[in-house]
Order: sequence, then C-alpha cells, then structure tokens
Amino acid sequence: MPIYRSADEDATRRLGRDLGQALERPAVILLRGELGAGKTVLAKGLAQGLGVEDPGQVRSPTFSLINVYPSPEGPVHHVDLYRLEGRRQQYSTGLEEILADPQAAVIIEWSEKLLLPVTPSLSIQITSQDDDTRLLEVTRP
Repeated sequence: MPIYRSADEDATRRLGRDLGQALERPAVILLRGELGAGKTVLAKGLAQGLGVEDPGQVRSPTFSLINVYPSPEGPVHHVDLYRLEGRRQQYSTGLEEILADPQAAVIIEWSEKLLLPVTPSLSIQITSQDDDTRLLEVTRP
C-alpha cells in the first residue's frame, strides 16, 4: 500500500486527479481523515480525474450530504457521512441506489461511518503532518 507525501493543496489535488484517471467505473473511493485533513481537496482532484470538467464546482457536501457532478463517463457522486448517524439515515439519502449504479463513481468522505456494504476501488487515509503537509495512504483492495 503506497504512501504519498503531499506538500500542499495543489499536490493533493494532482494526486487525486492521477488516482481518478486510473479508475474504471463503477468506482467507489473511501476517504478518511480528521477534520481539515484535505478530504475535499483530494475529492476535487479525484473528480477531475473521473471526468468532471470543472473541478472548481466540487464543494464539500457536509450540509447537502450528496453532490452530483456530471462527466462524459457518467455521474460523479460526492458523499459526506459526517452528519449521518445510523443505517436508517444512510439509506434515506439514496446511497444504496447510487452505489448500485454501474456508471457511477462515488467519493465518500468520512467513510469510517459507512454502514452499507461496498467493495471499494480505493481507500485513502489522509494524515496531517503540519499545516500544509499530508500523508496519503492508498489501499487498493
């Protein structure tokens, strides 16, 4: 399992883009890391690599819970589980149907809270080293 060192947000975004470009659909990417670790920054890069033309439109779905971005290959769903408690709330978002879509790519922040069964394409743990530097441990099941 490779560990990448990112010196700043641009490097994190580029790493996400490169990882996203290497994925085939359906894709499920699980992101873990403390608050402010850079999960949404990484999600911007992943979305770009998955075909979202304007990664600037990628925003944290903390309050909307799920954002959907169009791409030529199919939708990219960006999910934030931070505020969801329990299986019932996860089912009520429609996440089960999203995960079943064979054309979808799904990026899940706070994936340690995920209670639905998934087979991830990638699992990424982000650890802050200091204000700018991050370590990203990438696991491919």
